[in-house]
Amino acid sequence: MHWRLLATLTLGVLAAAAAHAAQPPECTGWQACLALAVKAEAADEQEHFHDLAWRAMQQRGRLDPDVMIVLARAQARSGRPHDSLVMLRRIADLGVAPIEARTSDAFERTRRLPGWPEVEELIDRAATAGEPAETPDATAPGVKPPTAATNPVTASRSLSPPTVKPPVEPGPAAVAPAASPPAKPSPPAASWEEVLRFRAPDLVPAGLAYDVASARFLFGNRFARSVMTISERLDAAVDLVRSASAGFHDVLAIAIDARRGDLWVASAAAGDASGPSAAALHKLQLVSGRPLQTIPIDAGDRATRFTALAVDTGGAVFALDGAESRLWRLRPGKKELDLVAELELDSPMAMTLDGAARRAYIAHADGLSRLSLADGRTSAVDGPEEAGLPAVESLAWHGGSLIASVRVADLPRRLVRLRLNRAGTKVIAVDTLDPDVATCRDRGIVTVSNDDAYYLAGDAGERSAQDCEIVVRKVTLR
Repeated sequence: MHWRLLATLTLGVLAAAAAHAAQPPECTGWQACLALAVKAEAADEQEHFHDLAWRAMQQRGRLDPDVMIVLARAQARSGRPHDSLVMLRRIADLGVAPIEARTSDAFERTRRLPGWPEVEELIDRAATAGEPAETPDATAPGVKPPTAATNPVTASRSLSPPTVKPPVEPGPAAVAPAASPPAKPSPPAASWEEVLRFRAPDLVPAGLAYDVASARFLFGNRFARSVMTISERLDAAVDLVRSASAGFHDVLAIAIDARRGDLWVASAAAGDASGPSAAALHKLQLVSGRPLQTIPIDAGDRATRFTALAVDTGGAVFALDGAESRLWRLRPGKKELDLVAELELDSPMAMTLDGAARRAYIAHADGLSRLSLADGRTSAVDGPEEAGLPAVESLAWHGGSLIASVRVADLPRRLVRLRLNRAGTKVIAVDTLDPDVATCRDRGIVTVSNDDAYYLAGDAGERSAQDCEIVVRKVTLR
């Protein structure tokens, strides 16, 4: 019996050690993550390989075909052939030919998919488009960043299996050049850059998100019941996912969980005489839009109208209900939402979490409030009149400050930074980031990714919803 007990305990310890070893170690810098990913691949640790490759893609911060092909291979080898196919298409769309996908055993399951012939044709086109002169590695010390004409992301070239270099700390010469001047004259406080412009007459924005790993913007499209996507380098938006496959009601808010590669969508449909409204939270795969889970919200006979979503670092999803002034939470691994707080706030419109996810900041018709997620207590956040707190339309968090889209009466919409005191209880300063944000969809939306704030705008000379060009501007916050 003693030997049997000892054997059982030993097996348990070994299993726990194996599970711990399977967890991807922390890595700092995309090169370090990529090197560890290739090492995991060689050790036949395919899930580990996938996690590290995805992390390298996130930390790279831009579309890099050499990183993308490693992620595509990791997706294929870890049992995600559909994701791999999507990534290969993106590489080919950049004018780069991922040749290894046509012959490598790693992509065998990917090549069996119905969509493979189309992607293979794109790879062939990229391979025959011509190969430019080799471009120096922009991250190597002493090498200047490539110009637009030799950008390795947009240049047409063949992509053979990459040789991963050991992590190298970039030298001073690898620092990106200063941002280009603003697209139109503006006061010194407004240093914005236009990064996207396109036409989408049927777009009624219900959320904006930026996926760093693929340099894509995602837009919730309310009445079309879809999520649209468009790359920084393209000028046409396409539907990433529609109601037919995801089961959306009217799309009201979206949020990205970049750490786990998930896209969250909140949707609701108005009720009628036959019954109450329907509402749900939808989990999708960020890279492909593939539906993963739908969580209905049991709101009883009360209406539900989501106005904001947020995801904390642990993967918990928070949904703000503007119709009934409530905050919901979906904990990781759970299949039902729990009610965080019944808010005594008039028409809550926007919400964001602080960096530690201990508090939620909620904008409503009477101003700005702070909610403690630990005990559900709500307190008002005071600020100067120029902050326009009762007129905040959208909120995002950045380093102890709130980035907000503000619309006061008939004055121009503004993008501002609300600097908080250390306790987060008061706005002590207001920085105007963009003093005139014209839109043609009658709503301001802002999202923050790393140190950049992206926000919805429109062509100032085209005010009609049908003719207006959708514009996304960027402000670097540091």
